[in-house]
Amino acid sequence: MDKAESVGSANLLYDAAMSQGVVRMKGTLAVQVRADSVRAELSGEFGAPIGRYDGVELTGEKIRSVRIASRELRWLIAGIWAEGTPAVAGASADRVLLRWTDRGRAEGVLDEAAGALSSLRVERTEGDLEAVYGGARDPWPERIELREKRSGSALRLRLLAREPAS
Repeated sequence: MDKAESVGSANLLYDAAMSQGVVRMKGTLAVQVRADSVRAELSGEFGAPIGRYDGVELTGEKIRSVRIASRELRWLIAGIWAEGTPAVAGASADRVLLRWTDRGRAEGVLDEAAGALSSLRVERTEGDLEAVYGGARDPWPERIELREKRSGSALRLRLLAREPAS
């Protein structure tokens, strides 16, 4: 969990696939991650705007809004959880189940060989969030699948490019 402090500000570009119920959209997600904020724009084919994350919620013309705090989105995109102290709740082979219960509830599976979370689940009053991570990390996860249970929203991301923020 020391990686929480090492993931700095960056501009990230993802290949994105979003779904909400029967609505499915593909495009790119441009994300600006800063120490105190996250901003993002989801664009469809040929750059057509689909949605925007303004630091509080994801909104768009054909999208049911999804509220998520900027710091929580930053942690989910980084593949970390930085609120409170995790406790080991179980272990199997090279996987460790971690639980954070200080404020709210979060649960993650740590892949010890990779030294990173392979999944994360966060219970929130606004709707539970789940993230599954795959691929390399440099330090951002190469693949992320995010799900928000209440709205039925899912977002599959594949990192295309990253650059340090200026």
